[in-house]
Amino acid sequence: MDNIGLYVTIAIQVIGGLCLFLFGMNLMGDSLEKAAGMRMQKIIESLTGNLLKGVLVGALVTAVIQSSSATTVMVVGFVSAGIMTLKQAAGIIMGANIGTTITAHILRLNDVSSENFFISFFKPDNLMFVLIIIGMLLIYTAKSNSKKDSGGIFIGLSLIFAGMMFMSDGLNGIDKSVFESLFAFCANMPLLGIVIGAVVTAIIQSSSASVGILQAVASTGAITLGGAIPIILGQNIGTCVTAVLSSMGATKTAKKASILHLTFNIIGTFLFIVALFFICPYVVPGWNALMNGNVNSGSIADFHTIFNVTTTIILFPFAGLLVKLIGGSKEQESITDKPSRMLDERFLHSPAIAIGQSKNVVISMLELAKKNIVLSEAAMLEKNSDAMTEIKLIEKNVDTMESELSSYLGKINDKTLSESENRQTMAYISMVSDIERISDHASNMSDIAKMMMEDDQKLSKGGTKELHNMFLAVYDLLDTTLEAIRTNDLSVASQIEPKEQVIDLFKSTFRRKHMGRLAKKKCTAESGIAYLEVVNNLERVADHCSNVGVAIIQLHSEEKLFNSHEYLQVESIRQTEEYSRIYNDFMAKYYAPLIKEKD
Repeated sequence: MDNIGLYVTIAIQVIGGLCLFLFGMNLMGDSLEKAAGMRMQKIIESLTGNLLKGVLVGALVTAVIQSSSATTVMVVGFVSAGIMTLKQAAGIIMGANIGTTITAHILRLNDVSSENFFISFFKPDNLMFVLIIIGMLLIYTAKSNSKKDSGGIFIGLSLIFAGMMFMSDGLNGIDKSVFESLFAFCANMPLLGIVIGAVVTAIIQSSSASVGILQAVASTGAITLGGAIPIILGQNIGTCVTAVLSSMGATKTAKKASILHLTFNIIGTFLFIVALFFICPYVVPGWNALMNGNVNSGSIADFHTIFNVTTTIILFPFAGLLVKLIGGSKEQESITDKPSRMLDERFLHSPAIAIGQSKNVVISMLELAKKNIVLSEAAMLEKNSDAMTEIKLIEKNVDTMESELSSYLGKINDKTLSESENRQTMAYISMVSDIERISDHASNMSDIAKMMMEDDQKLSKGGTKELHNMFLAVYDLLDTTLEAIRTNDLSVASQIEPKEQVIDLFKSTFRRKHMGRLAKKKCTAESGIAYLEVVNNLERVADHCSNVGVAIIQLHSEEKLFNSHEYLQVESIRQTEEYSRIYNDFMAKYYAPLIKEKD
């Protein structure tokens, strides 16, 4: 009965320690990602580089989010979205395998043992209290969210150490001979060790955590190198399960990305098993004694890194060949074909990346909306029926994108976001509505053109020229708005409002000029109504561009979020020299030439 109580106590301590460990990893990873914030987006934007660059990016991203599984899941999403080839994905996957080993090296501090105060200070049972004190001070005293996120990093790391300590203490209460027998069996039957490592890792879905458990067991002094190696190799295979499960329901190419990850680790495992268990014992003197020697946390961390770095070095030259072998030699599809595919649920694990993908879809939406405005001019001024048909098709696509993106941004907003991420999400939610309305106005103008064509109505020569000039001004404004979104540049966004103010002048001026033509019977009342409706729609397009500009400007403001109406009522924004310069230049280019002409 006493033994049962002892084992229950040990089980509770080990499982509780594991829970603390996993929670600490999750907290540290989330906090690191929030602290990285915008930098994460810039890292991801470099994903389309060469294979070596992909390895470096994969290692860096995984070191930040503390999970090779999460990185690979995101890679599956990028491949599914068609913005990354399988060969580029291969580099990220190799780097992810290397980046995930950093946790094990942090945990090797468990091996620190010295009477020297400065060295023993780094023992986890001392360091974890220092870390949690620093973390709590940052969270409760820091004013900026970035410093609070840094506090989360410290607390997460302290919980990892605490979990490691509880697991080690609990496992030390188990008879050492139990572990010795198990790991001796794994050394004699490497395949069994691989299966054990893979199954445990697949269950907890984290190779870093399963390696941490192995390091905790190493504290008992019962693990030999020969018994640990197969388990570590299996852990690298088990970590692929998350990506494989994630690829279900994705494109065929995305499934191949998860298979590629699994293939790399299986090949690496096969090479290491053959070399370490079937070749080295016969060609390396003293090899058997080395394999029978005990290992500690540091030795496990070292082998984990050696395996992944060596496998990457060996397979790096053959990455292209492996991609071809699994049938993935084709280039990626264009992201503009199906932009909504970029809103992959897998990216929600990393809000910074999900926001970056949302930005790309916002840009695609505005590009389509601008195309619709261009087509509406062809429909209106050239009576182009093909343009009218295409406008309706694009309008449906924009509506679909608006619905999908709004839903996706809502899901991002449900996540725990940094202040910067929250501002970006709210800004894009605002932009999506305005961009959808821009496309609606193109559809309105197409309907007006169709009605005029059916009624055989024609615009006057002067009205046609005025509308053409107004369309040109709106194109310019849309291009400025697109550039502002792409670059997130405050100086570019600040150009939108003065240009919009000039376009506002078209409305009152054109109404006056139209009344003059009507009085001179140069146009009919029916065609005049159509003319003014188009002017109204173009003026509303400019208003929506203005709203988008305000949404970008507020990303650079330290004040609370404000709406476009409140911002545009502030008179001081029109009193700068730069505002006046842009206003006057735009006026001279598009408005002044029309004023000089007689009706």
